[in-house]
This record gives sequence, C-alpha cells and structure tokens, in this order.
Amino acid sequence: MYIKSFKQLIVWQKSVELTTEIYKITVEFPNFLKCEFLLEEIQKMLAVMIKNLNIPKS
Repeated sequence: MYIKSFKQLIVWQKSVELTTEIYKITVEFPNFLKCEFLLEEIQKMLAVMIKNLNIPKS
C-alpha cells in the first residue's frame, strides 16, 4: 500500500485522537485545578507532537 499523505499514517491519526481527548479533559478541569501555565504547556506539547509528525523526512 502506497501512502499518499501523512494523514493516512495510523500514528498520525492516533496522535490527533489523543490530542483531541487531552484538550477535552483539560477543558473540563474544575477551576481549582486549572493552572493556566500547565494547561498552556500541555496544549503546546500536543501541537508540537502533531507538527513533528507532519515534517516530511527525506
């Protein structure tokens, strides 16, 4: 099977699913558990993870 796009990679699909679930979980944190810095860092880490999977390797 020839892969035409990185979006066909299972690892990419799973990372998008994981990212979506973590965002949902962090949004639902009770106010007393919310730490803006921590949430921002988690969300940045997820964005970097997805970005790194999108970089084509030559």
